[in-house]
Amino acid sequence: MTEKKAILLGASGLVGNELLHLLIHDNYFTHIHILSRKPLSIQHSKVTVECIDFLDGISLEAAITECDTVFCCIGTTQKQVQGNKHRYRDIDYGIPIRVAQVCKQKHINHFSLVSSIGANSTSSNFYLHLKGETEQALQQFPIPSIAIFRPSMLLGNRTQSRPAETISKYIMQAISWLIPATYKPIHARKVAYSMLWYAKQKLLGVQIVENKYMI
Repeated sequence: MTEKKAILLGASGLVGNELLHLLIHDNYFTHIHILSRKPLSIQHSKVTVECIDFLDGISLEAAITECDTVFCCIGTTQKQVQGNKHRYRDIDYGIPIRVAQVCKQKHINHFSLVSSIGANSTSSNFYLHLKGETEQALQQFPIPSIAIFRPSMLLGNRTQSRPAETISKYIMQAISWLIPATYKPIHARKVAYSMLWYAKQKLLGVQIVENKYMI
């Protein structure tokens, strides 16, 4: 079997962590190389972890090499950047686009990105505008296969506490029968399954996968 290597950014996040577990137990990828901003306590024969500064283009270019697929699940919150929108943009827009540039240079076959439901570069909402802007920029790169995932509110167990989000999840789940499929909360594992499926298919062009169509 031909060896296939995947690079994963955002392994400590909700979707990224679910995807990591899927990748470990799936035989399609023989090696998973995690790029992280901080050390991670993951020990598995298929996994290597490399700590890098994502804002350092040289380090990023050196880290993304000899791989078949890049999964980008990276993101931040207003709390983590203390309300600094420039820092927020550097992470949610800057990192995926820098990574995509490297993918183009190194002829990587497939790029998967976790975006958000409602992503729209013309939105007046900062978050949705930023996600839409990122999607729009990503689609300009001549990467053979690009998959963009737009989940609604994510369900799952986060390592970091987000009290307001937890309360919102309980409310959304309680009234989920009233919510259209496009906007229903979705478990992070379902998003991860979809990412893995699309990575295996490598459909040519850009695939935008809305919440209700995730596997």
